[in-house]
Amino acid sequence: MDSRRDLAAPPTSQPSAVSRTSATKFSVGLALILVAFIALSVGYGFSFPLFEGFDEASHYRLVDYYARNWTLPDLERAPSHEAHQPPLYYVAGALLIAPINRDDFDRVFQLNPGEAINVRQNIVPTDTSTPLHGTALAVRVLRLFSTLIGAASVLLTYMLVKQMRLPAETALLAAALLAFNPKFIMLSSWVSNDVATACLATLCLVLSVRIMTRAPSMKRAFVLGVAVGLATLSKYSGLALGLPAIFAVTWSVVNNSREPQVAGYRRWRELLGGGAALLAGTLLVCGWLFALQWVRYGNPLAWGQVSALNLFARRATPLSVIDLTGEVPALLPTMWRVNPGLAAQHIGDALAWAALGLAAVGWVQGALRKALPATAWVLPLAIAASVIALFPWISTYRGAEDGRLLPAAFSSLAVLIAVGVMSLHLGAGVHTATRINRWLSAGLIVSAAIWAACVPSALILPLYPPLAPLPAHRYIMQVSASEASELPLNPVAHYTNGIELTSATLKNDRLSPGEPARLTLVWRVVGPPLRSYALTLQAFSMQGQLLGKWDGLPLNGRRSTLLWQVGDVYRDEYSVPITVGLSTQPTVVNLFAGWHAATPPYSVAGVVSSQAVSALVGRLKVRAAQPITAPPQHGVDAQFGGVIGLEGYDLDGDRITLHWRALGDMPVDYQVFVHALDAHGRLIAQIDGPMPCPTSLWDKHELILDVRTVRGLSQA
Repeated sequence: MDSRRDLAAPPTSQPSAVSRTSATKFSVGLALILVAFIALSVGYGFSFPLFEGFDEASHYRLVDYYARNWTLPDLERAPSHEAHQPPLYYVAGALLIAPINRDDFDRVFQLNPGEAINVRQNIVPTDTSTPLHGTALAVRVLRLFSTLIGAASVLLTYMLVKQMRLPAETALLAAALLAFNPKFIMLSSWVSNDVATACLATLCLVLSVRIMTRAPSMKRAFVLGVAVGLATLSKYSGLALGLPAIFAVTWSVVNNSREPQVAGYRRWRELLGGGAALLAGTLLVCGWLFALQWVRYGNPLAWGQVSALNLFARRATPLSVIDLTGEVPALLPTMWRVNPGLAAQHIGDALAWAALGLAAVGWVQGALRKALPATAWVLPLAIAASVIALFPWISTYRGAEDGRLLPAAFSSLAVLIAVGVMSLHLGAGVHTATRINRWLSAGLIVSAAIWAACVPSALILPLYPPLAPLPAHRYIMQVSASEASELPLNPVAHYTNGIELTSATLKNDRLSPGEPARLTLVWRVVGPPLRSYALTLQAFSMQGQLLGKWDGLPLNGRRSTLLWQVGDVYRDEYSVPITVGLSTQPTVVNLFAGWHAATPPYSVAGVVSSQAVSALVGRLKVRAAQPITAPPQHGVDAQFGGVIGLEGYDLDGDRITLHWRALGDMPVDYQVFVHALDAHGRLIAQIDGPMPCPTSLWDKHELILDVRTVRGLSQA
């Protein structure tokens, strides 16, 4: 393919003063729209409390993870349920917030005890302190980053219409319709990769239209493939943009070839060359991610891990093809709706439906007069490809029926409406805008801008009335990200309910009789629990006797495990009563933790890769209730390593009782071997084994009796 000359290029001419003035006017108009959009997005961002954007806490956690680790997350122990998302947006955001100390996350994000994801989950009032710092500053920086990406989308939408060789009035209207779409402004005011995908999708459409209006070129096809790869690195649905990209390359070969009469094989060579360049550009950018996940998880999309992370949203029964088709019309209103639950939303609905109605009439008129640009047909194709790519997700998961998940839809819909509205005149085609079109366009822009400016007070702030601070005993504070990163890599136990016991710490492993065992357990959520679970802590002696039990809801019942989200890390304190009898010997106690459903059916969540229903979380000693007063029958003065002393022993047939004394602290557990020798030094009896009480639990100067039966000892 030869890209030296562009077909259908407008003839070059010296620009007139009038055209320069017109260009300046539209440039100023575009600049005003961009400034207004940024101002609105910032305003929306301050209307939403921190972490109240859709899945915003989960997206932020992923950005924070990259800022701390600079590596792809392990999807088996994910930092949030969004961890399966491609890394482009998150790595870019991580570069921005890496210099900020974000260790105050657990104070800025305190969970609302009774609410789940996306429903006023943060009970901390919005941080309005000046200057901003910590996590609040990081979130504001990331929200501004999203806003700038949204502004780039508006600019690219303007460029998209210009690439279609349409008047600047149409381009300005399309940019305004996107810039003043409240739903798109919302996406641009949150921490989320959705707006980045929408921006890159618009870039793909700009490059696709550019290819459609020019001669076949492998270079342009390769660049378009790179753009598709970038969109895919932002969100996997970006891969659907490959369909309009293929269409654009095919269109260029079929309609714009410099040698239209060449033999069929030449045409096929151009087509295959363009397709290969397109594929090469895509794979160059994102192919490594699919290959890596194939090696790690056995699937290029890591679908099994994705399904596990999003199990909380899985439908009981996947939707059928007929049901999926019925969901398509419901997607359209989600392209502009902010809060359908409030009556004020009807104003926005009326404005949107009016614009759609005018555009539909304009498209019919333009089609009948054959005055519509052929390049515009790539836009509905891009929307259709995004919808088809979303079908598997809608079929499997609840809450996916949302236009924010259609990356090409926002800019495409804005352009389609603008083209339709500017086609609404009788005497001219779409390339000649009449005064009526201009007034109609101006009216839509002003109306959309006014409505977008009213949305925060009409539809957003009513959702978030001021909150009174919760009392301290109701806080649900999570372990900070920096502390969580220092937790052991190998957990104590991983339960089948998706909860991992990351660490277990005893306040004291040497107890006096009647003293309860106090321990701190750190829970990490690696999979959605899906049910309300209760925790059981049991204390057993070495002989298997139950000495104590605690059974109840974790976090003191403040937040059901049904609301726990992947990536949550909770620290919880427990006190287990332990009852032992009167004895001159200390009692070694093993503590076990297990989960069971809090409501019928009372199923048990066992330990993963084990037949056990509970896991050992700690070992402690209850001191003897009565002191040892009787001296040994046979005195001995022996020391071992300067930490253990043998003061003597008692003999009773084959039974020997060793009197041990702790001379110092011992961090390890020692074994004992007893050998009986005859007069000739030959071994006639022996027994090896651990101490009755592990030496790591001995108190300094404590006396321990070690009773052992050595077969044949009485014959020595």
